[in-house]
Amino acid sequence: MTTPIMGLTEMVQAQAHPFVLFNEAARALEKLAGGAVRAVVTDATASHTVLLSEWGALLRMTSGSANDVVIPTDATLDITAGTLLQIRVRMAGAGVTTIAPAGGVTVNAASLVMAQHQTVLLVHIEANAWDLIA
Repeated sequence: MTTPIMGLTEMVQAQAHPFVLFNEAARALEKLAGGAVRAVVTDATASHTVLLSEWGALLRMTSGSANDVVIPTDATLDITAGTLLQIRVRMAGAGVTTIAPAGGVTVNAASLVMAQHQTVLLVHIEANAWDLIA
């Protein structure tokens, strides 16, 4: 009698395969990132202040000159601590885009200056605090 070949599903279930952990982590990140982009907002100005209505969007900064994406305070956005929000920012133009936290706002990042064609994810993590994921 031959033993049937175990399928991938059975192998994963039987051995708690690392793929399961990776898959769960990927789902959690997708949930954190809000899944699909809700809208695309294009801005060619020197300064763009993020609006509550833009959360879940892709903000494309297309200016040929240096420009800022201002992250306002929770009070300005009219949100409470613990509100999970996210926005993607893309430096699509030739001008250097800088993430500029308003006074009293912290953005946790290695660098707030973006490279051309770079896209980052900003996630509100607690009162007036954001993680920048590059």
